[in-house]
Amino acid sequence: IASLPCQIFIHSLYVKLNSRQGIGYITTQLIYLSKASRALTSVDFLEILEVAKRNNASLGVTGSLFYNGGWFLQVLEGDVTVINSLYRRIEQDERHQQS
Repeated sequence: IASLPCQIFIHSLYVKLNSRQGIGYITTQLIYLSKASRALTSVDFLEILEVAKRNNASLGVTGSLFYNGGWFLQVLEGDVTVINSLYRRIEQDERHQQS
């Protein structure tokens, strides 16, 4: 999961859904920082953000995406298998370059 040349932080959280029944699940949070391969306009970023929101919602993934000064910072939260698969897709995205 670490082939994208960037800073990456991963940890898992136990979230209790129902304290009476003791039901819970483990979710993974992945945070990465990468350099953009080209400068983005605000329209470019909003298009990326809308696609990410739609795709992430269908996967049960939550998080945030930030872009500033040529850098992406993204927080992704969800099932560990889904997050790993999603991050492998992000690794292939040509909008990131080696930092």
